[in-house]
Amino acid sequence: MNAQDLYIELNDPTGKHGKIITYHRVHDEAKFMASLRKQHEQCEKEEDRRTVSKTSEIAYRRANGYKPEFCK
Repeated sequence: MNAQDLYIELNDPTGKHGKIITYHRVHDEAKFMASLRKQHEQCEKEEDRRTVSKTSEIAYRRANGYKPEFCK
């Protein structure tokens, strides 16, 4: 298995909290996404739930304050 870069976006479906974009280095994308979805989308408390989706490196860089010339 080869490791790959994966960028994840967590969104609050209620809109009370802003989105969070994170970077991960993974070997099995399907297992990793299933684990994240179980952790965030199936919470007992509805206010702790987040939708999990893939995003791009550009979105990650913009969200984390990289200079514009690196976000093209």
